[in-house]
Amino acid sequence: MADEARKYWLRLEEVPEAGTDPSEDKAGSGRWRDLSAVLQTRAFGVDVHTVWPGQYTSKYHRHSQRLEFYAILAGRGHVLVGQERHAVRAGDCLYVPPGISHTLHNSSELPLSALVFGTREDGDATEYPFPPTAPLEPAKRSTLIARIEDIGEENTRFQGHPWGPRYVRPVGKTLGVRDFEVDAQDVAPGAYNASHHRHGVIEELFFVLSGNVTVLDEGEEVPLDRWCAYYAPPGRRHTIRNSGTKDARLLIFSDPQPPDEFVVYFDLQGKEIAKPQPSVR
Repeated sequence: MADEARKYWLRLEEVPEAGTDPSEDKAGSGRWRDLSAVLQTRAFGVDVHTVWPGQYTSKYHRHSQRLEFYAILAGRGHVLVGQERHAVRAGDCLYVPPGISHTLHNSSELPLSALVFGTREDGDATEYPFPPTAPLEPAKRSTLIARIEDIGEENTRFQGHPWGPRYVRPVGKTLGVRDFEVDAQDVAPGAYNASHHRHGVIEELFFVLSGNVTVLDEGEEVPLDRWCAYYAPPGRRHTIRNSGTKDARLLIFSDPQPPDEFVVYFDLQGKEIAKPQPSVR
């Protein structure tokens, strides 16, 4: 596909849907939209999966190499992780390292939607063990599950530049994620999620959990809202402004910082500048 035809942002309803209709297959795995196929992501795959009452997002399974991350977007249900069963609802996140058997079950009376992110690993193998017949339901939640609202936030302001304030919740760090980074950002009205920049090596995916934002992509302004996504491969100049009247929340995925990574910074007109320095508060 020619670069001119590539998509770097999308609205969820524009993504082709696959799977089965619940009226046709009540025991099926619901329906899903493959965002990564449209955006042509390199190191990871991401889709939005919707299951109806009683359905599972997949068979109970585990990966030998692949790491997965689930963000519950709407509804409620239960995750089966290892030998344990835990209740989850919109705003919860689950990290699944290799070797951990898991699945997500809609045990409610309404549809459940989840963003499913996974690394692409050479040599990954998937196994389908028998699920536990009587999973444990411990009173204490698994350390692989966290609620975004319960994660402490960090306030970052950039002195002399209109980038902040932004409030970063280190979701991946809280869950012990390795091999990729994931943060939730609450961006104030009129503020930017980060300096105007491009990466030399890493790729980033931004998913709008709530609010109205405007992406500045290679100088073009692109308005996005709830459940829209933006993809920034290496070398793509970007930043995101909250163009609404309420805080916007973004879920941001990226590669870990490799030794050869570098970042080039720009003002809003696209002129290269020195690295903005966080102010001391």
